Amino acid sequence: MSKHAVVYCVTGKHIQLTAVSVTSVINNYKGALLDILIIVQDVTEKDMVTIKQIPVALQKENVTIYFGIP
Repeated sequence: MSKHAVVYCVTGKHIQLTAVSVTSVINNYKGALLDILIIVQDVTEKDMVTIKQIPVALQKENVTIYFGIP
């Protein structure tokens, strides 16, 4: 089983654009497993929780989203 990863670095209100991109990546991903790492600064906990729910909302159990805070 192959595993792929995508990494984002984002600050502040640009998290909205990241959410759109993450949704598009998840919708179009055809592989087995995908990890998405989002390095954030000045992003609210609420935004992070919402983005972590995107794979659940899209019924893509093969995708996991992680957040890193520098």
